[in-house]
Amino acid sequence: MGIFKKIVNKFVLASLAIIAVSANAATQTENCFNFVKAQDYARAVQAGKDAIKSSPKSGDAFFCLGVTYSQQGEIDLALSKLLQAERLYTNKNDLEAVYSRLGQVVNRKGDLQQAMSYYSRALGLARDLGDKSGEAASLNNIASIFQDRGELDKALDYYQQALDVEPLDSKKATKYNNIAMVYSARAEYPKAIEYIDKAIALDQRSGDFHSAAIVILNKGAVQTDQGVFDDAEVTLKQGLIGIRKVGDQYWESIALMYFGQLAQARGRTDEAKQSYRDALKIAHSAGAKSAEETIARKLAVLQKDSSTISYGVVEIGSKGVKAAVVTSFTDEQGRVRYQTGFKKSINTNVLQGVVDTGEFSVDAIENTAKAVQDLIAEIRANSKNIGDNIFIVGSSALSIAMNRNELADKVAGLIGSKPYFVNSAEELTYGMIGSIPDSLLHKTALLDIGSGNGRVGYLISARGDKPAGQAVIDLSAGSLSLTELANKAKAPGESFVNALNRVVEKDVAPRFATQIKQYPVLSKHHYLMVVGGAAWSMSTLMHPENQGAYVPLTFQDFNDYFNRITQNPETLLNPDLSSISDVKIREAAAKQIEDVKKVFTVENLQAGARILKLAADTVPIGKAEIYFSRDGNWAYGFAEGIMINRRLASK
Repeated sequence: MGIFKKIVNKFVLASLAIIAVSANAATQTENCFNFVKAQDYARAVQAGKDAIKSSPKSGDAFFCLGVTYSQQGEIDLALSKLLQAERLYTNKNDLEAVYSRLGQVVNRKGDLQQAMSYYSRALGLARDLGDKSGEAASLNNIASIFQDRGELDKALDYYQQALDVEPLDSKKATKYNNIAMVYSARAEYPKAIEYIDKAIALDQRSGDFHSAAIVILNKGAVQTDQGVFDDAEVTLKQGLIGIRKVGDQYWESIALMYFGQLAQARGRTDEAKQSYRDALKIAHSAGAKSAEETIARKLAVLQKDSSTISYGVVEIGSKGVKAAVVTSFTDEQGRVRYQTGFKKSINTNVLQGVVDTGEFSVDAIENTAKAVQDLIAEIRANSKNIGDNIFIVGSSALSIAMNRNELADKVAGLIGSKPYFVNSAEELTYGMIGSIPDSLLHKTALLDIGSGNGRVGYLISARGDKPAGQAVIDLSAGSLSLTELANKAKAPGESFVNALNRVVEKDVAPRFATQIKQYPVLSKHHYLMVVGGAAWSMSTLMHPENQGAYVPLTFQDFNDYFNRITQNPETLLNPDLSSISDVKIREAAAKQIEDVKKVFTVENLQAGARILKLAADTVPIGKAEIYFSRDGNWAYGFAEGIMINRRLASK
């Protein structure tokens, strides 16, 4: 167990009286489960395949192979085998187990709604069977969905229900662990430590010193987040001694990763690198793929050098398609900077009307796919050596269209590959990678307001084999989508600004305020980085004299911008730049202002400004410094992550 939440699964073998299985297949299936328990996944895969070959009607064989693929991170293969097991199973015990595992798999694919459906089915079966441990497991898993959605109060309620139902003290430690994680996410570290200590006590009382050592390590990781570094070091050393006693290489690698995180938090970069290198060697030796990938990403961030990376990015967003040839490099302050060569946008208004119909129009699909094809051709024409380093990615704002797959298929028909559509959490993460200096990632929150939607959030440190996650608070509105909502709500004779304020105050603001309360840790961040079209417009119009990579802002700027763009937009959009003495800066400012006027209508700007004002009124950022990241772009961060992983893999 760890401070990261546990997805609980039951391994239940189907009755041989129900499903006729050959003796060889039964033996191979039993071997498969034994290999899984021993974390010998290569042999488990072979045993599972042999069992299916001997008896293709064995639900157990498909189930075990699906579980194995899941443990290896082969999510699509896991889903295929588990669905086959579901079709073969008729016994309620078996179906309870397969629904629980299916929930975990689709959850990892990002389909929280389907995951909730599977977990709910498993919960119903557990209650029908009077299986209290299974009921507790399903309640625990449902809690994890609420936690992923950011509904921390509901998550805590379901974790508590799971704890109350669980009949075995030895299994309650997992629930204490997950409750601790909720408190840790809220930065309520003393409460998190209290529940971790309960888990440790249970493990030690039951004689499970292996599990106790793991939880002790996680306690040290929480203490690192808490900033009590000396205590964290003592705790981590205690946990590492316990792990080495039982000879668990996997968790030894996690322990060394935690030491790396502690050194990094203390600013001891060389020490952190060495800890990550040691952790990586052990994780690789143990065959711990997920841990290896997590540690490798951390090491890659610290080992970034001054070499450049070039690639093409095609972003499908709410207003259309943008393309750029990007070169990224690390400057002398250790900040990732982006330079663009070729850069072009084609406005297809792909999201227009979707609020009313729920679908992209046929013309929007045709025009957007053709724009992608044309822009890729222009990227290749302008960058002869780009090779296969062109990435096509779609904004999370497009997820509201029910026929998004039709757009993906149309693009694939023209260029041979589908775009990858990010979800809101991924967009936040890539936005942070593409906007924030590596050294400040865990000290900085991000406010990203695009055309279709917006969000504020921050990164959460990795725990065990769970990669670093993110806290995401969705604004559910962007400059373009809020413009459409306000125009739709506008009464005859009513001004756009009045309708805009009414929509925000009635619908957007209450939802946002409710979510924000779930994340008091926001106020602990030292910086707030602002990106997206609304922030670009504000920075351009309010501070044309500053064309730097990071433009200092205040929440007063947010409010002043809203007042000026709604009360006298013409003056704001046509400023006198004569006071800017530097000719190059003055010319750059004039061009930026013209670009803003080309991209956004006045109503779009007013809608974006209203969201910024909402953020200023609601986000508890305390005394944090606020900056607009001029180079910040989540699509660049998406491509940057792929390129870094490719480079790391080639070493």
